Amino acid sequence: MSHPRTVDVDRFIDDLGFTRFHARVIAIATAMMMIDGYDLALVGWVLPDLARSFAVAPTAITPALVAQQIGMVIGAYLLAPLADRVGRRPILLAAVIGISASCCATTFTSGIWSFAICRLITGMFASTIIANLVAMSTDLSPTRLRGTIATVVLTGSMGGAMLGALMQAFVLEDYGWRGALWIGAALPLVMLPIMFLFLPESLRFLVSRRRGDARIERLVRTMQPAGAQPIVITEPTVAAAPAGLPEFLRYALHPDRKARTALLWALFVCSFLFISTFSAWSTTLYKQMDTLTWQQLAITTALYTTFGAVGTLSAGIMIDRFGFARVLPLLFLVGGGAVLAIGLTGSAHALFAAIAIMAFFQVGAHSGLSALAAATYDARWRASGVGWAYGAGRITSIFGPMIGAALIHLGTAKALTFALLGLPLIAAAAIAPFLLRRNPTD
Repeated sequence: MSHPRTVDVDRFIDDLGFTRFHARVIAIATAMMMIDGYDLALVGWVLPDLARSFAVAPTAITPALVAQQIGMVIGAYLLAPLADRVGRRPILLAAVIGISASCCATTFTSGIWSFAICRLITGMFASTIIANLVAMSTDLSPTRLRGTIATVVLTGSMGGAMLGALMQAFVLEDYGWRGALWIGAALPLVMLPIMFLFLPESLRFLVSRRRGDARIERLVRTMQPAGAQPIVITEPTVAAAPAGLPEFLRYALHPDRKARTALLWALFVCSFLFISTFSAWSTTLYKQMDTLTWQQLAITTALYTTFGAVGTLSAGIMIDRFGFARVLPLLFLVGGGAVLAIGLTGSAHALFAAIAIMAFFQVGAHSGLSALAAATYDARWRASGVGWAYGAGRITSIFGPMIGAALIHLGTAKALTFALLGLPLIAAAAIAPFLLRRNPTD
């Protein structure tokens, strides 16, 4: 029997090929991201039916949309970073239970404010899930595959949009918005036993925070191919630091990192400002401005889903091959231009084409941004770093539903409406080069 050799945890993970272990973790994380994406975007898809049920104008639902964004800020800043102290796995399992319970409770509401409170809670758990799925998939990935694996996991949110398209086409008309929410409550419960049985804790977390934990040896054996030489894992290259908010802020805002952190947060602000406005009101805008049927609206959702997924996968591959600096600014720029093109379309077919182009570049850019956040911070602070980057974006995204409601209320011309919607993406394209010149991950 060969003697165990000692290997640093970062070197061990980087030397691994892509194994069945990686495939299993990616499959579980992607499926959960799909469900999370469905639950987050649900209100925008059912908003016209929800307004009819509550006997109010669509813009009267704005408090619920804002509440969800506030919940996501709370989750990103307060709940997601707990994973850097207690582990990715327990926080994920708790958040999955929470999002199911909150969706279930929402079906019993009968007024805007009770609905809004439930959506605030849903947003808290949803943002916690996103940050920790990104952190976990990055923790377990070799550096050379980090961008690809992170964006593959994020592709799941596009699968959630596909579920939304199917719901609009086959559920909404017969069962209304409550039927859509029952689906959102049931799906996390389907994933819960799968995650409990098959989703491991992050090896990097265990080595940096739980030295001597018996799970380390078992996880190493699981990650290794059959017949590989036994391994003894040593401490990570960067020693563990005390867990806590003050320590993370001192790390992120250190003079060597504060400019990168500020620019990263600015990119998230731009990206989420667009997403929060567009996802909340696009269905309503399409229906009002182009008088599309529910079936045609389902096509717009399906197109956004399909081309967004392709864009996400393509972005990860391109980033791993060409680097963030050559890819991200271009994705944001073309995505913003395509949003403007949506406002200039004169037919349903032209609208469908513009949506497809926009989805490929805009969703790809946002997914690449998430991978960049994970790559910017050490493993010991990864959940906090991703969570706070998301939180920075989510603070501004609180105003997205209000901006969309104002545009609808003012009756702004279609071309001007979509030109204004695309401005945050153009701003992101201008900011990205300043960050990427400073980022050592590129």
